[in-house]
Amino acid sequence: MNRGLTSEVTTTLTWMYSEARVKGESFIPYAGPWLGGTRSKEKLLTVTLGADGKVSSFSSSAGGMETRQTTQDAPKK
Repeated sequence: MNRGLTSEVTTTLTWMYSEARVKGESFIPYAGPWLGGTRSKEKLLTVTLGADGKVSSFSSSAGGMETRQTTQDAPKK
């Protein structure tokens, strides 16, 4: 959790959650680099408290991404 204070005497609280997992296909011999990859997701919640300590606003967002990672060696001389 992060906490911030603004010049308008409001307090902003922020919570963030993130997760990343390797896809099982990544562990298949030879094919893993082309079939595998990672899946990730994140969630974010921001709450603004007024001078009286009560919630004056909030925002929430979530997202995710899937990647495939192929690697290539540099040519050997």
